Amino acid sequence: MIFFERLAKGQSPDALFITCSDSRINPNLITQTEPGELFIIRLAGNVLSAEVGGSMQYAGLHLKTPLFVVLGHEGCGAVQA
Repeated sequence: MIFFERLAKGQSPDALFITCSDSRINPNLITQTEPGELFIIRLAGNVLSAEVGGSMQYAGLHLKTPLFVVLGHEGCGAVQA
C-alpha cells in the first residue's frame, strides 16, 4: 500500500517520453524506472495532435518535467498503415 500512497501524493517525472502505442515498446524497461518516474504519451506511429501538444505543455509547464524524448522504432505498423 505504501507504493500507491506515494504515487497518490503527486508526480514529478524526470522525463516525458512520446512513444508508439506498440505493446513491445516500454520506456520504463529501457530506462529502468518505476511508475511515477516518467510521463509517457503513447500514440500509434508517434503522430502529434493538439491533444498531444496539451499533454506536453502540462508536463513541461505544470509538472516541470526537464527532459522530452521522442522514442520511435523500426518497422512501425502504424506508420506503414
